[in-house]
Amino acid sequence: MFTGIIQQLGKVTSKTPRLLGVQCQLENAGIGESIAVNGTCLSLKRYDESNKIAYFDIMASTLKTTNLGKLRASAMVNMERALKIGDAVGGHFINGHIDETGSIGRIRKSPGAVIFEIKVSKKNLSYINPKGSIAIDGISLTILDKLPQGLSVSLIPLTLKGTTLGFKKPGDKVNIEYDQIVKSTINILEEKFRNQSYITIKYLKNKGF
Repeated sequence: MFTGIIQQLGKVTSKTPRLLGVQCQLENAGIGESIAVNGTCLSLKRYDESNKIAYFDIMASTLKTTNLGKLRASAMVNMERALKIGDAVGGHFINGHIDETGSIGRIRKSPGAVIFEIKVSKKNLSYINPKGSIAIDGISLTILDKLPQGLSVSLIPLTLKGTTLGFKKPGDKVNIEYDQIVKSTINILEEKFRNQSYITIKYLKNKGF
């Protein structure tokens, strides 16, 4: 479990179909520890203390369904270690399970902020609620507006400076995890109404059949 408060930027040193290497600072790193890399929950395989490089096992499905598959050596990634009991929750609860990759559209300046428009798949538009939470590349953000093809978020200078969104450009892919509560509520309601028939015997009798 994570909160979407990015702790540091890591630098990709190597990537194979099975292993990802990221240069970063990890104190008291534990093998098997969960760490979010661009919002994707990965398990620490080993940490090279001398070179400050963390190695993560990575599956083909993860490379395919997240933007980790497009990473190249020297690419920067957002990193957050798993939440511990007693830690402050500054963002919102995030599982580290990516729902889809979105595409950055227009980027425009606003007084004191920069607005990012992000395109997502049509099937997930119901998960977007203005003022609700969303994780983009592991960053906990508040949705500004719902757009016909996605959403917009407003980024303050601190977020731009301390995360990868500071050097993203239109067309770049970003990992998206929708709010867990919103997803669960909508999925339960959709399932309920999908299985519920309004044409019952009582209904037909009341209508004179």
